[in-house]
Amino acid sequence: MGDLRAEAQEHFAQIPESGNGTPDILNEARCNLEWMLKMQDDDGGAWHKQTSEHFPGFVAPEDDKLPSEVIGTGAAPYKSTCATADLAAVGAIAARSYKPYDAKFAARALEAARRAWAWTEKNPNVTFKNPAGVSTGEYGDASCKDERLWAAAELGPHHRRSRVQRFLPEKLRRVFSQPGLAPGGKLGFGCADGTVDLCPGQAPRVRQEGHRGDSHAHCLRRPRVVERTRANPYRMSMQARDYVWGSNSVAAEYGMYLLIANQFEPDNSFVDAARDNLHYLLGETRFRFRG
Repeated sequence: MGDLRAEAQEHFAQIPESGNGTPDILNEARCNLEWMLKMQDDDGGAWHKQTSEHFPGFVAPEDDKLPSEVIGTGAAPYKSTCATADLAAVGAIAARSYKPYDAKFAARALEAARRAWAWTEKNPNVTFKNPAGVSTGEYGDASCKDERLWAAAELGPHHRRSRVQRFLPEKLRRVFSQPGLAPGGKLGFGCADGTVDLCPGQAPRVRQEGHRGDSHAHCLRRPRVVERTRANPYRMSMQARDYVWGSNSVAAEYGMYLLIANQFEPDNSFVDAARDNLHYLLGETRFRFRG
């Protein structure tokens, strides 16, 4: 949401802060961003989650009296690389998004992002498992490489000719290591030699030197997900296997990848399919009713 044209979102929500000179969508996001910044430790690492030790009973939120705790990995360095890289990426986005409206907060977010990135360089793959005595949702990950790639891509514009910029080509070659595979294997685009330039706010481009294909167009393939979305009675991209815990995030991922595909090779069908996934997330029914 931070990469949307924020100035077009001033009256998006009509929240009490409307008209304060900052777009509504940024007013709303600020609450969660402040929490994320508080989850950063003095050494730059980010704590993985904040929960109680176990789930409460089936009670209303106001009746949940369990103490909420900051949860670490259970062993040094206690913070996780995935959470820290996520903070680095989000902080970099916040720095760009808030700069026209609150330069002080933007600078604070960017400094947090830089400190988080530095921590991940020292701790490149500290994964998370619930420590003993904690049974709430783990939200673990076997590898933090994709989170670090995202962080590097978002921080890139803030760090010209830096180690962040040098990190990207190597990692992108691995992500786009097979023709027809996108991150996560969902869409079907990429280059066999991995020579892809990706930078927020700019159209991705394929470097031609040493490229074995005939052209940019040959390198990129029309995602099959577009046809699947059109054929789905609910006009969304998910398949049966995608209905996992928190599956709305999968629908959102499809939308994001479709928009990335559109940057590689502009095609209105990519944007239409991404919009259909957004409608699904916001509650549109199969009868196209929006309630």
